[in-house]
Amino acid sequence: MKINTMTEITFHHRRIAKTGKSTLSTLETGGKVLFFLLEDLPAADQNQDGTLDKIKGSTAIEAGEGWLVPWFMGKFYEKAKTNKQDFALALQMVKGVDRWGKVIIHGNIRVHTGLDIIHTEGCPLTGTKPYINKSGNFAFMSGSSGAAFNGILYPMLRKMWEPGMKDFKVPVKWVIDEHF
Repeated sequence: MKINTMTEITFHHRRIAKTGKSTLSTLETGGKVLFFLLEDLPAADQNQDGTLDKIKGSTAIEAGEGWLVPWFMGKFYEKAKTNKQDFALALQMVKGVDRWGKVIIHGNIRVHTGLDIIHTEGCPLTGTKPYINKSGNFAFMSGSSGAAFNGILYPMLRKMWEPGMKDFKVPVKWVIDEHF
């Protein structure tokens, strides 16, 4: 059995453009762009009161750091199983530290496939071929979302995470920054 000596992998989620309702980012690691991510607009661009808090199902993840973890429940896990995958993906963003020193995270945000902002459910979508659709927002060409998730991201993580494991052995750090 080969032992993985990697201690951590860091993904950089770099927002590069936005439209009236969507953002386009690159996902990079080790200085290499892996594919694109499509999200709704960040909260600061959508929230009427100007707050930066993410609204579940309708705003992009705020800039910051978090951890990508394997996920073993819900509809995205059920979809993963139909694709013969051992896990779905959840992103846990650090919100701060409470007065007792416990790290506060923002929910389990899924990273998944989809073609348009109507599919985001407030989560990042993977894709390799973005374009501007008739509504003037970013979308992915048919087949390119699965190509990014199933052909690039899942195999990369699968090599590091044991099948069916409930805890990951290699921390996967996810850093979001704005570059508009």
